[in-house]
Amino acid sequence: MTDNTSMKCSNRPLWTIILSTSLAFSSLFSGLEIKANSIVDVNSGSSDNPVFDIVQADPALKGFYDDCAKNHSVDKEKIPNCLWDSVKNNPTLKKKVIQAMESVKKSPEKNDAKEIMAKKNQIKIDESNDPYIKKLNDYIASQLENVFTAQSGKTHDEKGKLIDDKKRKTYLATDHAKFSELYNTQLANSVTQALSSYCSEAKEEDDFTITKSANDAKDPNKKNTISLFIIKKDADQRASDLKSNMTSLNTADFSNKDCSDATNAKSPGCQYNRCIMTIHEVCYNTSISSPKDRENDLKESQSRACIVMDFIKNARAGIMALDKQKDFYDDLSKKQAPAIDLTSGGLKEFKSEGDQKRGSQDITTITSGDLQKIADESKGEVDSLKCIDENGNRNEAICKKLVIEDKEKAEKALLEFGMRRIAQVDEIENIKTTEELKTFLISEGDSAEKADEIIKTQLSENNGKIEDVVQKIKDKYKAENDAIIKSLTDKVETHNVDLAKEPDKANQKLQNIQKELQSKGSRYANMLQYGNIVSAYLTVTDASSKVQKTNTAQIFRELASAQGQKGTTNPADPSNANAPIINAETVKKNVESAGLKNEDDNTGQVQLTVEDINKILGK
Repeated sequence: MTDNTSMKCSNRPLWTIILSTSLAFSSLFSGLEIKANSIVDVNSGSSDNPVFDIVQADPALKGFYDDCAKNHSVDKEKIPNCLWDSVKNNPTLKKKVIQAMESVKKSPEKNDAKEIMAKKNQIKIDESNDPYIKKLNDYIASQLENVFTAQSGKTHDEKGKLIDDKKRKTYLATDHAKFSELYNTQLANSVTQALSSYCSEAKEEDDFTITKSANDAKDPNKKNTISLFIIKKDADQRASDLKSNMTSLNTADFSNKDCSDATNAKSPGCQYNRCIMTIHEVCYNTSISSPKDRENDLKESQSRACIVMDFIKNARAGIMALDKQKDFYDDLSKKQAPAIDLTSGGLKEFKSEGDQKRGSQDITTITSGDLQKIADESKGEVDSLKCIDENGNRNEAICKKLVIEDKEKAEKALLEFGMRRIAQVDEIENIKTTEELKTFLISEGDSAEKADEIIKTQLSENNGKIEDVVQKIKDKYKAENDAIIKSLTDKVETHNVDLAKEPDKANQKLQNIQKELQSKGSRYANMLQYGNIVSAYLTVTDASSKVQKTNTAQIFRELASAQGQKGTTNPADPSNANAPIINAETVKKNVESAGLKNEDDNTGQVQLTVEDINKILGK
C-alpha cells in the first residue's frame, strides 16, 4: 500500500489531535485524560515520578529538598530551582538526578539526556471533569464527526452489499495530504488564538517599559523607551480590561493605518499589533522597569506571555514539519499510484457536502457563538457544583470535586516538571559550536535559514564570542521557564487544599474556584470573539500562491455567527442586560467600509506561515 492511502476516521484520530491544539488560551497544558473525581487533576508526564522518588530515597538529596521546601513554603515555584542549584555542582548527586530522568525513556539503547528532558518535561492539568470543558470537547468532536460522517444511513456490509441501516454511519475518508492541511490550519489558527488570548486582557501601561536600541545609523547610541502591554493579576480587573478592549472594536477602523503616526497609536489595530509584537519582551526581557507595588501584575503578565511563547515555539515546529510533509505529498501526487477503493467498508471519499464547500478554515474555525452556546448548556451542571452557601456552610461531597486533596501527588508532579525543564535549560551551556547552536535553534522551531541569520546577528552583537551568545539564550529560556513553572504552580495551588485540616483556607479557595467556574464560559467566548475579529489586522500568506493577504477568514465567520443575537442593535445600552459587548452589525459595516473581503474560498490555506509568525514576533 502506497503513501497516498486513505484514512478511516472511525475512531476519531483526527479530532483527537485537533482538540489538543484548539483554544490555546483555555488549557495549554491539558491533554492527558485522568479519570478522577475532581474537576481538575494533575499528573507528571509519566505514570511514575522518578526524580521525586530518588530525592526521597537519597539522604543528601532529601536534605536539600526539605530545606528548599521549608525556605519556599510560600513561593513554591522556586523549589525546583533551589534543588537544582543545590545539586548541579555536585557530580554524584547531579548524575543521580539525570539518571532518574533518563529512566523513563522508551529507547534505552540511546543516551541522549537532552532528548529525554525535551520530550518528558510536561505536567498535565486534566480538566476533563469540568462541565464546561467536557461539553466543549464533546462539541468539537461532534462537529468534526459531522464533517467526516455521512448522515444518510447508507453503508456497505462486509461483502460490499449496499444496505440502509439507520443505526450505522458511513465514515468519510481523506488522504494524508488533506489531513496534514487540516492539522496545519488548526495549528496556525491556534497561534492567532494564543496571541489574541494575551492581548484580549492586556492594556498598554506607561509604567511598564523596556529600553532598546533605536537602530539609528546616524546615532548608534540612540535608545527608544517602549511601553508594554500588561495583564492584571486581579480577575475582576482583567474582566474590565477585556470588556474595554472588546468595546473599542465597535468603533474600529479596519483599514490599514500608519501606526507610527501618533494620532493612530491608540487605535485598536495599532494597539493589537504593538501588543503581539511585545509579548516576547514581556516574557524574556529581564530589565523591565515597573512600579514596585505592581509586582503581581508583572508576574501574571510574564507567566501568560511565556505560556504563549512556549506554545508558539511548539506550533512553529509542527507547522514546519507539516510543510515538509506537504512537499512530499505534492511530489507523490505527481506520480501515478494505485487508487484506493473507497466503496467498501462504509467509507466514502471526503468531498463537498451539498452546495457548501468545506475547506480547512471552515472546519477548524470556532466562533464565540459556539462557545456561548456551550456555556449556556453547561450552566446547570456548573451551578450544581456550588458547594458553599451564603452562610458559609459546605457540602463536603460537592466540595471534594473542586479540589486536589492529594498534596503529595501535586508535589511530585510539580517537582518532576520543574526539575526537567530546569535541567534542559542547563544543558544549553554544553553548546560550544555554531553547528550545535544551529541544531538547537532548529529544534526550537526556527528554520535552518532563520537559525543562520540569528547566529550571525548574535555573534556580531557579542564580538564573535559564542559563549556569550549561548549565555544570553540560556538567560532567555531561564526567564521563560521560571514564568511557566510559576504559572503551573499557581494553577495547582488554586485547587490544592486539605478540606478537613485547612477549613478557612479551603473556603476561600472554594469560593474562588466557584467564581471561576461560573465566569469561564463567557470569558472564553469573549476572548475568542475578540481574537477572531482582531485577527483581521494580521497579514497572512496564501499557502498555494504565496501572496500576502489580510487575514479575514476568522472575522467573517465570527460576524456571521454573531449577527442576529439578542441586543445587537444597541450594545452600549446598560438597560439591555442581554446586549453583547460587540455589535456585530456595526463591526460588519466598518469592515465593509474598509474594503475587506473574505479572501478564503474554503478550498485553500490562507493562514499564518512560519515566516508570518516570525514577523509578528519581531524575529
